[in-house]
Amino acid sequence: ALDSPLVWRLRTGDAIDPVIVDPLRRILARDHPPEVRVRLLITLFKEVEGAEHDTAMAAGAEALELARTLYAADPDTHARLLCAALNVRAFACLGPDLADQRDAVFAELLGLALDCGAVDYQAVGHWLLFLAASGRSDLAAALDHVDQAVARAGTGQLGYLLGVLDAYSAQLTVLAGRPAEGEARYLAAGASLAEHGVANGVLVGLVGRVSAALSRGDLGPMADELLFLHRAISATMADGAVLALVAVGRTAEAQEVWAQRVPTERSYY
Repeated sequence: ALDSPLVWRLRTGDAIDPVIVDPLRRILARDHPPEVRVRLLITLFKEVEGAEHDTAMAAGAEALELARTLYAADPDTHARLLCAALNVRAFACLGPDLADQRDAVFAELLGLALDCGAVDYQAVGHWLLFLAASGRSDLAAALDHVDQAVARAGTGQLGYLLGVLDAYSAQLTVLAGRPAEGEARYLAAGASLAEHGVANGVLVGLVGRVSAALSRGDLGPMADELLFLHRAISATMADGAVLALVAVGRTAEAQEVWAQRVPTERSYY
């Protein structure tokens, strides 16, 4: 099972990888010690979230229940395992189904990470609380959590979190009325994420270009690119492709793409 904290989706597209997931399902059908099952369930969540919603939610819930039991019996041994289970539960809370649990789960993860000295999960806890504050448009609290996350994520396996937080600064720059500067910051953040091997990290640069284009009121110049991404990467990009195609008068293609749109997944999207 992967041991690194979950901040960013692992998959690069809509579909799950059967080479990983099919054997994982078979293994989970057998009996295992609780701590092993927790790690397998966490891995399953990471591989299928956003694609098989019910499977991911069930895996995350069972992992958390088992991890809580293990932690209650031996906190010193299983604190980090509970952090991992809370991490995937918190990731699930970014979607609409567990939205009412966000603040409590995020705070629990950060509190446990502080108690057990898990600096990487402390960074993730602040990252999640930053997202919650941003969702409330509480920019002061969001920036405070950004500073805390950056202080804990400068090196090691969470170094890429700095790139994610750079993207937030880029968006604030766009919102401040400086789209060209914000777009440049987005592109730099995307390049940093790609260097760290983050799935779809390079697409952060695309997000920046879309954000800047929207602030200018014209997605038209990105029509071909967004159409390609809709067809080759993810059908969830249909809306942007449609707006861009309409902007350049390609109405028939826009209608075709609109007919292919899929329901918005019940995740952080």
